[in-house]
Amino acid sequence: EAEGGTALAVHVDVSDPDSCIAMAAATVERFGRIDHLVNNAAIYHSMEINGLLRIDLDYYRKFMDVNMNGAIYATRAVWRELRKQEGAAVVNQSSTAAWMAAGFYGVAKAALNSITINLAAEMASMGIRVNAIAPGVVETPLTAQIKNNPEWYQAYANKGILQRWAQPTEMVGAAIYL
Repeated sequence: EAEGGTALAVHVDVSDPDSCIAMAAATVERFGRIDHLVNNAAIYHSMEINGLLRIDLDYYRKFMDVNMNGAIYATRAVWRELRKQEGAAVVNQSSTAAWMAAGFYGVAKAALNSITINLAAEMASMGIRVNAIAPGVVETPLTAQIKNNPEWYQAYANKGILQRWAQPTEMVGAAIYL
């Protein structure tokens, strides 16, 4: 807003469909429309590290409700408004973890890719595009603890095609384009 734009901050629990509906309503009330949705919410920084056979099932359900179902809940909350706008789009934040043995995080991202494909097919006739961005390792405040261990830091970098950590700003162009 200080730079001449407009903004609205709304607390949203994407694991709660009613919270997503309230977010959509607040957006329409403030701006009169919804043109785009970026599904970027995730449990990541505080994510438990455990295998699929040992993860606490209550935690697993909450994790999936945020990291996977949240994209469905938020999209369901806004699609009626999106279909009114020319060029409307949904962008889901996936990860290359979807194609790796990355535990339940990878499972959630693989499911998000399938959700993206299915929503794209379902919403195409409404004029709404649905895509996903799937970066590799990205250097963020949430991944800062890995940077403190040079061996891990390089090992993670080597997992990606770029052989380096990406910067969050590198996703901006893709998100704007989509």
